[in-house]
Amino acid sequence: MIGQTIELTITGSGFKDPAIVAFNKGSTQLKCSTVKVRSATEITCDLSIISGTVTGFWDIEVKNIEDKQNGTALSKFNIKNATA
Repeated sequence: MIGQTIELTITGSGFKDPAIVAFNKGSTQLKCSTVKVRSATEITCDLSIISGTVTGFWDIEVKNIEDKQNGTALSKFNIKNATA
């Protein structure tokens, strides 16, 4: 996955447009682009995983911009080295 841009679907509850999606590991944060709130329970976005990104499990954070509500799923996304 490193060196790739992937389209993700995130499920949960309470999503409102507009929203921000970020992946966090320690003090490092990767922000999604093209975030689309499809419904209160589904978001799609594009995540670019650049070279040098630390592998392992990352937290997923969703923030609703207007009502300032947010939620975090701890260690739910695993970034691995790309394989052929």
